[in-house]
Amino acid sequence: MGAGNHSPSSAKTSPRGSGVGGGGEQYSPSTKSPRAGAGGGGGGEHYSASSKSPRAGLGGVSSLLPSGGVSSLLPSGAVATLLESRWTLSGAITVFLFLAVTLTVTTSSSSLSPVSATFFSFLPAGRADLVQPPQVQQQPQAPATPPPPPPGAGVPRLAYLISGSKGDLDRLWRTLHALYHPRNLYVVHLDREAPVGERLELAARVANSTVFRRVGNVEVIRRANMVTYRGPTMVANTLHACAVLLRRSRDWDWFINLSASDYPLMSQDDVLHVFSTLPRNVNFVEHTSRLGWKE
Repeated sequence: MGAGNHSPSSAKTSPRGSGVGGGGEQYSPSTKSPRAGAGGGGGGEHYSASSKSPRAGLGGVSSLLPSGGVSSLLPSGAVATLLESRWTLSGAITVFLFLAVTLTVTTSSSSLSPVSATFFSFLPAGRADLVQPPQVQQQPQAPATPPPPPPGAGVPRLAYLISGSKGDLDRLWRTLHALYHPRNLYVVHLDREAPVGERLELAARVANSTVFRRVGNVEVIRRANMVTYRGPTMVANTLHACAVLLRRSRDWDWFINLSASDYPLMSQDDVLHVFSTLPRNVNFVEHTSRLGWKE
């Protein structure tokens, strides 16, 4: 009759659509699973008895996957992010290598910049040797010209001891004036054999001298020492004078010990000129030809 008629045999198994091209589901007695109608037009699912899994048409399991492969299973945003991160990493590595090569070429081997030194420190020992440029021998630099010395720096400064005894006041005063130079230092001494009046007179002359008072380079030993000529007291008196000079100033080069009976044959300007050509460590004890002075 119409579309509503049912066959007795088919009523026990499955409902069936009214038309051939209907796309309704039908069950096979052997598989007991719905399958697409016999007529084509369906696109419905049917179940295989052997695999017991749904299959779309006759394409097999591969028909379940999209045409794009496994990557097409990811969301489109995740795929874009993955591609973008991969290209970003590649670009960063390229820029880093370019900067490293440029920095290596432009940096001189004599002085590496802190940036290149930091870069080389991150490399292994074998790779750092390959990247670093070969060492270039540095040319020795000429020493800088020292500044000119101040006026009078090359002129030495002499320290004198002039000693006298009883009756040597005038001779000592004459020798002091003959040896005097504003650049030098002087110590005068009258031993205990000289009367107290002579010692006081010597101190008064030095104090009343305008030049000596203004320059202030003449010192009088007021506490007289006992001096025995050719005895140890002469050495003690000499050391006492050296101590007075050092206490006053250490800026002198040579010490000269004289007596009141000595008198110079050259002016102090000539003496200072001659001594200015000598090393400061020269002394008569080591450079004299008389071996008796060394004994």
